[in-house]
Amino acid sequence: MAAAPTTTRSRTSLRSVQQSERLRAHYKPRIVIVVGHSGGAATAAILLGLKPKLFDGTVLVACPCDVSAWRSGRREWSRSESPIKWVDKVDSAARVIALTGEKDDNTGTDLARTYVQALKARNIDATYRSLPNENHNGSFRSPEVLNAVRDLLKVKYGRFDWLQSSALP
Repeated sequence: MAAAPTTTRSRTSLRSVQQSERLRAHYKPRIVIVVGHSGGAATAAILLGLKPKLFDGTVLVACPCDVSAWRSGRREWSRSESPIKWVDKVDSAARVIALTGEKDDNTGTDLARTYVQALKARNIDATYRSLPNENHNGSFRSPEVLNAVRDLLKVKYGRFDWLQSSALP
């Protein structure tokens, strides 16, 4: 595990790692997919680099994946980690789907798109999907979030009948 600087975000990320490891040890799932929205997406993306084998798939919704670019022209957040700085630590087997609403006036589409391009440059299976007519908060309610989870499950396990239904088991 990479040594993380002591920042508010890294302390939050370390707690998230510990909680996720405890849940994984207790429930012993076959697959773990994390879905994060906005700051939760940034935390999930940081965890991909901080603890590369923690998740089998990740869905990032409205991710401020480059905190410096996101905060440009605003008050600086000097104590926050930025997902883009962890790209070089992400495991080559990672699967990432990033979704951002075309009408998102908070994170915009470029931050997640740039993060996905950086992952792809390392041959990591990453996809960016734009969500037409969705804003920052509406993007998390989009059916595309569940579709992204289904896509990650299909890649891991192939086609299952329950993936075609509207509700996962």
